[in-house]
Amino acid sequence: MAETLPKAAQPATAITIKLSVIGCLKEERVYERVGKREALLDLVELGANNYVAPTVYNNQIPNLDKGEFCSSILELSDRWNWPRSSVRTFIERLEQMGFVRRYRKLQFSIFRIAGLS
Repeated sequence: MAETLPKAAQPATAITIKLSVIGCLKEERVYERVGKREALLDLVELGANNYVAPTVYNNQIPNLDKGEFCSSILELSDRWNWPRSSVRTFIERLEQMGFVRRYRKLQFSIFRIAGLS
């Protein structure tokens, strides 16, 4: 008889979702705190659109690959109305899960979303 892993220990299944579906899932918000689901959807959308934060000067804009975007913890904090420490913790957890990779630069970070490249 094959041994099965407990439900919590089983690996997550990868899925493919069209960006238009993600857009439908995002809720309209006006200066209210965003939940983790909304923040995750925002990261995917930023990566899909190769977003570059307005605070990044033209001479600093890196060449972004598909699935990458340029932002900062401060900007994400403002977008989601979260404390910076909560944004850092959220990004670190996503990095540990292999969903996000963060490359730190002097004034900003480049984020790479897994599965979009």
